[in-house]
Amino acid sequence: MKEVLNKYIHGNCSKEELKEVLQILRDSNNSNQLKELMRQHWVASSESKIDCKHKDFDAVLHKIHHEINLKEPTVSPFFKFYKSFSKAAAILLLPLLLLLGYKMIQTQASSGTMLSMKVPYGVQSELVLPDGSKVWLNSGTEIKYPSTFKGGQRHVELSGEALFEVHQNKLKPFIVNTNGIDVKVLGTTFNVSAYNNDPEVSVALLEGSVVLGQYKDGKMKELSSIVPNQYGRFIKSANKLYLNKDVHIERFAAWKDGKMVCVDEPFDSVLRRMARRYNVNYSISNNKVLQYRITGTFMYETLDQFLKILVTSSPIQYEIKQGTKRADGSFNKREVIIK
Repeated sequence: MKEVLNKYIHGNCSKEELKEVLQILRDSNNSNQLKELMRQHWVASSESKIDCKHKDFDAVLHKIHHEINLKEPTVSPFFKFYKSFSKAAAILLLPLLLLLGYKMIQTQASSGTMLSMKVPYGVQSELVLPDGSKVWLNSGTEIKYPSTFKGGQRHVELSGEALFEVHQNKLKPFIVNTNGIDVKVLGTTFNVSAYNNDPEVSVALLEGSVVLGQYKDGKMKELSSIVPNQYGRFIKSANKLYLNKDVHIERFAAWKDGKMVCVDEPFDSVLRRMARRYNVNYSISNNKVLQYRITGTFMYETLDQFLKILVTSSPIQYEIKQGTKRADGSFNKREVIIK
């Protein structure tokens, strides 16, 4: 098993060996061996001292997307195989190697070793923090955290979107720092969306309770607390926090299961989510489209199928420009032009 997986990782396996790899990944009895293989590769990549500054990881990922995700079939006998392959690749490769876009960077800080994990656009990942808390990371998300939580608090920094299941510790609060609003909890489940290019930060509570505020100089200035089925929206430009109720609060975390749920969502917000989900750029040639709002649930749609659904619900047109090939063999992102 190890030999064929190594050949797959390095891109040297045949079609028959690829089928064998997919079968290995589907078999839950292989989970322990797969974890050990992942550990060995991580140790090996750490010891190799790769100079991350000179590696264009995004370019590598774009090339992968061009070869796999960008060749979007309509109705094809290979469609089911494609879906199985992309899921299997996400399970094995994306959490495994730096060469597929993840960056695990260690830097020395006064509080100890700091770790940073960045998830490329178009994929998702999950992480277990040193205290046992679980974190699911959405596309284009970066999280920073210490190798060990020292002192009386557990601090992490988030840029992007993540679902947290925080291990309860009443003596050591868990604090998520974002660009705008901070979240303080003892042990609970909540979703935070805090992309730098979004106009707002949202916090949706699924279980437990959280306090929203702004952390400065070692102290938390509390603005409000929320309970399950509530979510907070912090508008960056106005520096204001608004609270809302939603009986279907789980929609905020639906992305973890591959769903993109929109409920009366502004068109520009939908386009930003599209760009992260499909790893594309976009431009708008007709600003009138920004007045539209979208409601719908998307899951397995290709980019073209996703846009065709938007066309049926809004009077828009679109064009997809394919990415151009770079000198190193990688590809620039595709661009969606909304008309």
